[in-house]
Amino acid sequence: MSWTRDWVNVFHNEVGHGPESQLTIAREVDFSGKGQVRIEETSITGSVILQFYKEKVSPAEPINEPVEAPDVLGFASYGNPKVYLAIGWPDGSRRFLSAPLQTRIELKGVRRMALVIFAPLPPQIDQANYTYDAGLNAHCVFSVKDGTRYEISRFKITDPNSAWW
Repeated sequence: MSWTRDWVNVFHNEVGHGPESQLTIAREVDFSGKGQVRIEETSITGSVILQFYKEKVSPAEPINEPVEAPDVLGFASYGNPKVYLAIGWPDGSRRFLSAPLQTRIELKGVRRMALVIFAPLPPQIDQANYTYDAGLNAHCVFSVKDGTRYEISRFKITDPNSAWW
């Protein structure tokens, strides 16, 4: 039998206001039956930039407008998102693989796989609020053994506490 290669990608660009607790984006791949999956690689790029303000920033205010210097607390943070694969089997067991992954891994009996980007965001600090600019991208190249059917879900912003993983 041969293998068929495909890939799943998650791209998200968002500018928003805090306080938020997190930004979680995922794309799922559902396998029918007992999927034989070979994960070829995962990779990530992107960052989250935070800017803190003394006064609360209203969501109605355009955040691309300059803010007067006395109101700005300053550039607070620049960081990379956490990216991982969440892999589930029909018996409910799960495993997680952090990205980037560059070693081929073959898995049998896989029911579902999700490529997840997780970016924790800070709570309101000392009555300050913040804006965030998240430019995030991740991909997973995988192969399935002939006869393994699968469906790639649409992109979604999700709460990891309520999701299947």
